[in-house]
Amino acid sequence: MEQLSCAPDGTARKIAAHTLKGSAQGVGAHDVANKAQALEQMAENGDTAAWNRALGELESAFECADSFITNLS
Repeated sequence: MEQLSCAPDGTARKIAAHTLKGSAQGVGAHDVANKAQALEQMAENGDTAAWNRALGELESAFECADSFITNLS
C-alpha cells in the first residue's frame, strides 16, 4: 500500500498495483485484488484525481480484508 501511495511515476505505480493484486488474489482478498487491478490499469494515464479516488477505495477494501482476517483468529 505504501509503495502505491509513494510511487514516483506511472511505471512504479503499475508495478506496485500488479504486485498487490497478485498478493491479494493469493489470500482470497478478491475486492482488494479488483481494486488493485483497476489501479494497475490507470497507473500511467496521469489522472491524479481518479488515481487518488481509486487509491482511497483500495485502502477501504484493504481495511475490510485486514479486519476480516484479524477476526478469524
